[in-house]
Formats: sequence, C-alpha cells, structure tokens
Amino acid sequence: MPIKFYLDIGLYDASASMLRVNRQFRDILEIKGYKVDYRDFKGDHNYINWRGTLSDELISLIGTE
Repeated sequence: MPIKFYLDIGLYDASASMLRVNRQFRDILEIKGYKVDYRDFKGDHNYINWRGTLSDELISLIGTE
C-alpha cells in the first residue's frame, strides 16, 4: 500500500517560515513520488478548525469506499 500524506496549515497561525517549510516538505515528498494532499486554510490550529478538516483528512487518506 503506497504511503499517502495529508498536510494542512492554518494561515493565521503560521509565520512565513512555517508556511515555507511546510510547502518545501510537500514539494520534497512529491519529488520523491509520494501522493500529497496539501491545503492552506484560513484559520489557525485549534480544535474548531481540526474538527472542520478531520473528515477531509480521512477521506484523502483512506477514501470513501
């Protein structure tokens, strides 16, 4: 089973360096051939935003079937 990654980062919680590092990590994973679902979202990392993105994360990683 191939390894898949789901990465997201809140734009309100992230400094410019955090955004850059996360995007570089995504790019490196893709160059190495991994499937990556990467999303920036308007918000920060807290329970409310995690609750809103958890279903997207699970669907991305394991699918709907």
